[in-house]
Amino acid sequence: MILFYVKMNTPTPTFTPSPTPIICGSGITTGNFYYFDCCGAFIQGTSSGELVILDYTKSYNGVSLLQSPASTVCPTPTTTPTPSVSPTNTPSVTPTRTVTPTPTYTPTQTPTPTRVTTFKTKNDCDVITLFPLGVECQAINPSGPNALDGKLFLKITGGTSPYDITWQGGQKTPYLFNLGGGFYNVTVVDYYGDYTAFTNCQLIAPSPTPTQSPTPTFTPSPSPTLSGLCFNIIWSDGNIVQLEFDFNGYLNGRPRWFDSTNNYYVQWSPVQGWRISGYTYQGSVLGSDTPLNIPTSGWGAIGGSNTATVNVYQGVCSSFSTLYFTLQTSPASCQNTCNGSVIVTPFGGTAPYQYSINNGLTYQSSNIFSNLCGGNYSITLLDSLGNLYSQSVTVANAGNVTSYSVGLQVLNTTTAGNQKQQTWNVVVSPPLPAGVTLSYNLNVGVSQLKQAPGNGTINYTLQVKKNSTTLTTTPQSNSASSPRPFCSPQIQTATTINEIYPISMATGDVVSGTSLSTMVLTNPVNLNGCATNLTQSITVSLSNVLITGCNCCTAAYNQGNASMSQNVQVQISA
Repeated sequence: MILFYVKMNTPTPTFTPSPTPIICGSGITTGNFYYFDCCGAFIQGTSSGELVILDYTKSYNGVSLLQSPASTVCPTPTTTPTPSVSPTNTPSVTPTRTVTPTPTYTPTQTPTPTRVTTFKTKNDCDVITLFPLGVECQAINPSGPNALDGKLFLKITGGTSPYDITWQGGQKTPYLFNLGGGFYNVTVVDYYGDYTAFTNCQLIAPSPTPTQSPTPTFTPSPSPTLSGLCFNIIWSDGNIVQLEFDFNGYLNGRPRWFDSTNNYYVQWSPVQGWRISGYTYQGSVLGSDTPLNIPTSGWGAIGGSNTATVNVYQGVCSSFSTLYFTLQTSPASCQNTCNGSVIVTPFGGTAPYQYSINNGLTYQSSNIFSNLCGGNYSITLLDSLGNLYSQSVTVANAGNVTSYSVGLQVLNTTTAGNQKQQTWNVVVSPPLPAGVTLSYNLNVGVSQLKQAPGNGTINYTLQVKKNSTTLTTTPQSNSASSPRPFCSPQIQTATTINEIYPISMATGDVVSGTSLSTMVLTNPVNLNGCATNLTQSITVSLSNVLITGCNCCTAAYNQGNASMSQNVQVQISA
């Protein structure tokens, strides 16, 4: 409470009870409170859960209105008598000079005191009390279900005026006209910004076929007794919990319920919403953001690693017979791999069950769905009585695909006399991380051709290294002779040689090689325009590329070749 001292001449007000009835109603206190009762008396206190009767038209704080009409009897005030006028001194007329006796004054009758509000000054200033800001909606509901003639007025108390008013639609007036049924949010800030109040005003449109309501009797209404709440909770790990709560009065202006077996409360917090106070499961709590006074919807797990399916109804808990299921999923190892799974655990209903992963298009008797790609699925459970329960589930991808490219890079090619040499190495991009292995076959293909009438020698050497180790293999060769085209009856001989090196690379490994071709004409003959010819080509390539040690990796050969060709032909004299 804040005290201000204002220097002013304030007349002493007299509160005269109204001869007409005062409309009043019931409320529940929520802590520190103040209000005016239906006879105009100012009441304040600190308790909560107390049923009180207050004047709805005057300022109040800390009281949750029950919107229940009430009536009260105010005491009849004692009429304040008009004081008698004191007589004046009237001299007696006598023929003789006689001293007039001292007049007797009729004593003024003491008036019966009336109830008044008084102000005690301090330092020549009047003391006033600045109450917290309060906002109340006063409504005129629409005349019909589709009518737009509803009106809203704000009653603002406390704080310091003038007030800054902002409706949800941006209007700044303390009233709204031409409204239909629904909710209208408004925010009020006092002049100094010390207080901010929020409220949600409601207009109720009548139904198309309204039912005649009897004239209400204005009698004090006791606090209503609500039925209990039953919570059926199924956690995502398969744990099932049933909690039963009994009505336990009011807190923060809303009902609350108590589970005497476990000492749990279902109660409302203006900041958090509905919560089950005292109950946690593996780091999770249960909460709901429903604005209803009886929270039977909107419940879910908050925090922790588990989700929860929560069914809430009013009344006494019965056996867990409703058809449900819980889901356990395993992610696919990566985007291009379909090795995820879903396990369905049924509850309630009547066995045996059937299971569908495509929203009921097809069913199976097994509760396990495997070989699933990452994505969304609609699981449906069907019991033997035809009852259905469906729920969506997402199979995640454990990781993104990393693609590796492996190829050959030519470093240098040189020619010296009758020799030609090429150096190369194997390139992997991006570099292999620790624990990942890349395997492939390094293939060497050699083609040799000797064309008569002359003769010569063709040779090659190949050196392949992994780091500093020279790799070896057994070459496979094949030769065939045939008539030389356009030079018959001359003969040509073609030879093919193949070498395969199985190689495995890990992080930091280097694979390199050198190809050398040597050709010499030993009998260079040119006969009838057919010259002796020697040809050799060496090609290095990769195949059967495979990557291991990575669930979400692919590898491919980039088709680059390290190839070298050499040709030696007899020189024809001019």
